Amino acid sequence: MGISSKALDQALKKIKDNDSVVSVSKFNMFNPLRAYNINSKGKLETFKQLSNIKSKINANDKNTMGDIFFCNGNFWILKRSNLFVKSKQRPPFPWLGKKIIPFKQKTFFEIDAQWQVSVVKEFSNSFKEEFI
Repeated sequence: MGISSKALDQALKKIKDNDSVVSVSKFNMFNPLRAYNINSKGKLETFKQLSNIKSKINANDKNTMGDIFFCNGNFWILKRSNLFVKSKQRPPFPWLGKKIIPFKQKTFFEIDAQWQVSVVKEFSNSFKEEFI
């Protein structure tokens, strides 16, 4: 669930000629095709317009776009120059630069709010493998 010193050493070795190395986890259930915004009239509208996407894609299938990765918050290793050289920056996290190497980790839950702590404690007994 966290990062071991061994995994962090492995990630540091990957930075080489890249701008950053970021810990990520696969969260296909958060496929952007399944997301909504609430518009100014208080109605749901699709977040990602499907008009640019092949008509055979099933937005209800969480795996339809392939694997979806999100930063899991365990670590972000980046070069100092990413903060100061605008041409190296790219949204949504400009400080990561453009050449971003993923460090894949297994994660079953990211804790962003106090209520999630009890959920993770309850479910953690069900998972016996190490999440690094």
